[in-house]
Amino acid sequence: MIKPEKTTNPFSRSFIILTVAILFLAAAFAIWGVPYFFQPPPVEGISATYGTGTLRARVESIIEEGQVDLDGFSQNYQVMRVELLEGEYQGILMEVDYGLRQVRPDFTPFVPGDEIFITLGKRPDGVLSAFYVEFVRSRSLLILLGVFILAILLISGWKGLRAILAMAFSLLVIIGYIIPHILAGEDPVTISLIGSAILLGVSLYVTYGWNLKTHASVLSMIFVLFLTGMLA
Repeated sequence: MIKPEKTTNPFSRSFIILTVAILFLAAAFAIWGVPYFFQPPPVEGISATYGTGTLRARVESIIEEGQVDLDGFSQNYQVMRVELLEGEYQGILMEVDYGLRQVRPDFTPFVPGDEIFITLGKRPDGVLSAFYVEFVRSRSLLILLGVFILAILLISGWKGLRAILAMAFSLLVIIGYIIPHILAGEDPVTISLIGSAILLGVSLYVTYGWNLKTHASVLSMIFVLFLTGMLA
């Protein structure tokens, strides 16, 4: 008599336990992790100051343009009226000069409607001044990103898509958790180790699937991170 082959029961005890554990961890992360990860505590005794970053602005008009001599180098310049598109002073108009104070061998004239990045400074008397930083490259970067994603999908297929998702999650952890919490004054070693364990673990499972090799890789990675933290 031929004995029937044993079939794997998808609802076995180990499968149910694993599912319950994953759901418990997901619920714990939703309740505790999300507020902690993406709302870093403020640093006591330090108030936020305006002008520490860059702001987008749109060129409204060209007030003046011509040529200027900078240390024997003659170049074109522009003085523009720009409208702030974000920040505390969104909507106000500022004057920004481009090429008037610094040598710019890559001078490219602007026209109304172009978007640029500026920084704001505040003098002791409270007067704001705007300084040109760079033009907005969002469109070019989006095109490059599209080409990059398309190339990965054509070369690697489904595994390439999973790798892209893993990379996106890694960037989310770095931008949404690691950098803000370090800037908020928390211990950088602890924050880096926690963030690395999360992003590497999730990235490995998303890219290579739920299997024994991935389990071994994740456990080894967590052990190495723990050892690194202890040594640090």
